[in-house]
Amino acid sequence: MKAHIYRNQNPSRLFLILGISLFVFVFLQTPPESNNGTAVLLFGAPFPKAIWVFPLLLIFLSLLYSLTQKYLSSPFLTWFHTFASLSTALTLVVLVFFGLRSPGQLVSDPEWIGNTIKVLSLVLFVAQLVFLVNILKGVYASWQTR
Repeated sequence: MKAHIYRNQNPSRLFLILGISLFVFVFLQTPPESNNGTAVLLFGAPFPKAIWVFPLLLIFLSLLYSLTQKYLSSPFLTWFHTFASLSTALTLVVLVFFGLRSPGQLVSDPEWIGNTIKVLSLVLFVAQLVFLVNILKGVYASWQTR
């Protein structure tokens, strides 16, 4: 019974809680240092500036869900987008923070990190398309009822 009640809740709370906690985590972390003295790049930007994209993405998705809640048509698509976005964003954060800091194989083989980030970014992009389909389906359904 509780799972059914929770399933119908607004997922913006999940995005907001994880976005704020990730915001605090990023704020308290020190950026990784490069071996040769150059700045560590993430998505082509300096690491200390680019790492803020993850908590800001989650907070933005929380705001987006709050604003578009009445147009979302399918609970399945809503929760699919929620879990795909959260798991992908958190996996990217773990990979970035601990992959760039570990002295093991991850740093010695940067191609593996790059390929994994590309696949996870593609999954995140597909999750955003699912959200867009859900919104368009809801808007179309609301126009049909008029």
